Amino acid sequence: MTNIASGTQEHTQVVIKAAAVPEFIGLLSSSVLDVREQAVWALGNIAGDSPACRDYVLQQGALRPLLALLSENHKISMLRNATWTLSNFCRGKSPQPDWELVSVFIVCSYCTGTDTFLTDRPGIERAYQAHLLG
Repeated sequence: MTNIASGTQEHTQVVIKAAAVPEFIGLLSSSVLDVREQAVWALGNIAGDSPACRDYVLQQGALRPLLALLSENHKISMLRNATWTLSNFCRGKSPQPDWELVSVFIVCSYCTGTDTFLTDRPGIERAYQAHLLG
């Protein structure tokens, strides 16, 4: 599935229509670390396909379980894949990601200075302020 999700837009749509996204999200808590990493990679591939796919993955609830993985002790490849996937959750200017869905991650990144991959600085500022004032 990870390889299929990294193919064409048509391949990604097949994966989505097969209801694989909720399954991948569930696999983020697998007891097998390699399965978790493959799920992270697949979600990143799907979210990176288009803003619509990104929004779908976020709406399915992938952000919090993915953030939870970062608080665990994982090998560097898992951390790289998780960071890349999170960056795909925040990419896109037309339309931009739903700031309500990604604000937790953005605020954490902004506060720790690890937000260099986020390209919409005014959007980050709005999300940061909304989270603090909201």
